[in-house]
Amino acid sequence: MAPVGALKQFKFDKVLISMTNETSANEARESLIRMGIADERIKWAGKIYWREHFYKQYWFEYLRFIHEMRRSKI
Repeated sequence: MAPVGALKQFKFDKVLISMTNETSANEARESLIRMGIADERIKWAGKIYWREHFYKQYWFEYLRFIHEMRRSKI
């Protein structure tokens, strides 16, 4: 895994914090903000990450939806 500072090399819309511990997630958020990433670009959904529920039930479906929307506009 690359260090968080490597984010500066990439163009991105959002940063997803995928930690279940609220204290750790808040520390990560503060670190990202100190790096210059705007708070509204940082996402964290708390306990929903347990057992990959977030990825399987929400995030992957969301990415699939975006991909389909982009394909339909071309």
